[in-house]
Amino acid sequence: MLAKAAWHNTSVPISALGIKKNQRNMVEVFKTDVEKAKERILLTLLMNTFPHCRINFDLEDCDRVLRVEGKDICCDTVISLLNTQGCYCEILE
Repeated sequence: MLAKAAWHNTSVPISALGIKKNQRNMVEVFKTDVEKAKERILLTLLMNTFPHCRINFDLEDCDRVLRVEGKDICCDTVISLLNTQGCYCEILE
């Protein structure tokens, strides 16, 4: 017979997890050369990589802007992901 695991409801203060209650989202903006045909594929890849972020493109802007909003965004990962899909990407200054 299998023993049942005992689960206990334990409260851990948010501060103990290294999370600040009022921590604000970062917003990173990138200049790209993404075309409409690749937009959906790239959004899917980005959302799978950064599931807790809000991500969108503004392809009508002259810089074909990619905007990523969330916590702990790794810009190098965003750039690398787009580059591996054949797209140019750099942080918009």
